[in-house]
Amino acid sequence: MTQNVPFDNGVATNVGGAWHIAAAAGLPKRYITSIRMDPADVRTVYVTLGGYGRRWVPPGAEGEDTSLVGTGHVFKSADAGETFVDVTGNLPDVPANWSLVRNGQLIVATDVGVFVSADTAGGMWAQLGRDLPVAPVFKVRLQPGDPDNLIAATFGRGVWSFRFSRETATTTAPAQPSLQADVTTLAPALDAAPTTQPITGATYEFDVKSGYDNSKLLIDASYTGPADVDLYLQVRNADGTWSDAGSSTTSRLDGESLQVGSPALGHYRLLVTEYLGPPQLAIHLNVGFYNSANQRG
Repeated sequence: MTQNVPFDNGVATNVGGAWHIAAAAGLPKRYITSIRMDPADVRTVYVTLGGYGRRWVPPGAEGEDTSLVGTGHVFKSADAGETFVDVTGNLPDVPANWSLVRNGQLIVATDVGVFVSADTAGGMWAQLGRDLPVAPVFKVRLQPGDPDNLIAATFGRGVWSFRFSRETATTTAPAQPSLQADVTTLAPALDAAPTTQPITGATYEFDVKSGYDNSKLLIDASYTGPADVDLYLQVRNADGTWSDAGSSTTSRLDGESLQVGSPALGHYRLLVTEYLGPPQLAIHLNVGFYNSANQRG
């Protein structure tokens, strides 16, 4: 909310010898959460953008001009901030808070964890490591004197570390190809826990197959909120019954993520339950498989 005063941002730089405001063409007019210079080239910079408040006050709710709000959360400039390109790619549509470059790879901290790109061009991202809580990560740093140890500071879930392995095999088997699906919540929800409020739900079934290195399963549910959606994953037993394999029940209103390490082979059922939100909520499911090198299938 800017009290009818147009929001603006800018990038100041002294590349070229004197301080000036770069043109920043292509960079949306949103809150800049961080600016990072590429250690290999002072003219290359990376900018992360927020967007947290839109969950409660969507752009345009007060009749303000939204033509420059744009989309995307990670942008790259190769000319000292004069022009920017969107390298958000397949990152979750959540605020990005910090970035750094390590060994030619771009690493970004977001409101749902830390992600790494295969290079500095962005586009295709994978979640970095495992076991990090799904929580806002406000800063990532490489430990001084030990560039293989990354430190991540979260909001409310402590400080975590991730160690890059120098011995990571280059012949790691691929993960199972990822899946995409769209479901719509209907009443009543299947196998939902007892509650005093109405629940709508949907189900989606898939298989974890043999012949792949499936070291991690990551399910992202995205929708146009606000809505409170929980995810419950079950695996089918030999006798046809179902056993719990994992769940995610955070209070996020813009999406939900569920992570399972080394999922067993078999047939799975995802129960999607909606506790708060519009009727017949359309939900997009992204079911991603990752191998032991954290490469997405």
